[in-house]
Amino acid sequence: MVGSGDAAGCVRLLNQVVHKAEPTRCYPKPCAIGVYYQPTIDPDMQFYAVGAFHFALVAIGAVSDNDVYVPRTGFEKAAEYCAKVSIL
Repeated sequence: MVGSGDAAGCVRLLNQVVHKAEPTRCYPKPCAIGVYYQPTIDPDMQFYAVGAFHFALVAIGAVSDNDVYVPRTGFEKAAEYCAKVSIL
């Protein structure tokens, strides 16, 4: 994989592609991507995930030794990982 190492640029690109629906189309609220409902997750709460999502978080070091994921830490670790430039 070859990347630019620009985590902020990646977030800007994702914000262009993945966005919330217009308020009139979102029911029940809040919506995550498009018109799909997703409950709000507090940035400091414990979050439990299943499946491959967990393995990706472990791989970037976003899960603590006691297997706890905190969204704020996940975002920081993802940005740290994305800042790396890989040359093949």
